Amino acid sequence: MELEPGMVLAKPLVGEAGGRVTMTVAEGSKLTPDTIAQMISKGIDAAAVVDERAPDPEAYAEAARKFHARLAEIFGAERHESCRALYESLMADGPD
Repeated sequence: MELEPGMVLAKPLVGEAGGRVTMTVAEGSKLTPDTIAQMISKGIDAAAVVDERAPDPEAYAEAARKFHARLAEIFGAERHESCRALYESLMADGPD
């Protein structure tokens, strides 16, 4: 997906070159034509943006199935009490 003015950053953006920070943009910032131009000029080729489109139901169901299967693999059938809160939190948060 190409970046477009008006998109909102889902995560902070930090550009680096030669071990130095060249650009920072806060999470929640709306992209402007100037911001996108600066990103391109500084060699930043990707950014996480908020995607408000509804997910494809079949693709989401498959992602949820894989997510739950992976948690079962990690935590096992009988979850240890010390891990229960983490497991429940991950399950509540879902595969998003």
